[in-house]
Amino acid sequence: MHGVIFSLWFVVLLVQTFLIPAGRVRWHRKLGLVSYGVAALVVLFGVLAAIDSLRRGVGIGSFDLSVSFAISIMDMVAFGIVIFSSYRARHRPSAHKRLVLYATLSLMDAAFDRWPYEQMRMHFSAHTYVYFGFLFFPGFYDLVSTRRIQKSTLWAFLLIATLYEVRIPMGSTHLWHLLSHAVAE
Repeated sequence: MHGVIFSLWFVVLLVQTFLIPAGRVRWHRKLGLVSYGVAALVVLFGVLAAIDSLRRGVGIGSFDLSVSFAISIMDMVAFGIVIFSSYRARHRPSAHKRLVLYATLSLMDAAFDRWPYEQMRMHFSAHTYVYFGFLFFPGFYDLVSTRRIQKSTLWAFLLIATLYEVRIPMGSTHLWHLLSHAVAE
């Protein structure tokens, strides 16, 4: 179900992206309500998948299970905050579309984790550079198109980048290990 829901998010995003230039604003708004329902399911099933992975002893790369759990949970926190903010900004199109994009980018970290870096003769740390390249792109777009970085772009980037950077140290703390063990039982 986790994969189906996350795939559905990307399908809905793609459809929504084409509705606005096609002049179907009313359809975009109606489907938008469904989209936010799908977003809530993304968070729910993302957390459930993280708990299931923790209980089954499946980690991310060489990280221990508590750190892997923290990585997954922080990705869901980032997505949840940014997508909720996009809902609140739905009457400000420039902020809304940037926030939906950043919410979606916050999910992409898991996809980049699965790339075969070693087979491409790269260290797994290349994942961070690839991911941040995607996170920087909307800011670059803002600079080229509007000659300034939009507030929504800046704060969404800073939130996602901060949560990205704190999740491994947080997952390594004694308190997080206690929480992970409690959830795993």
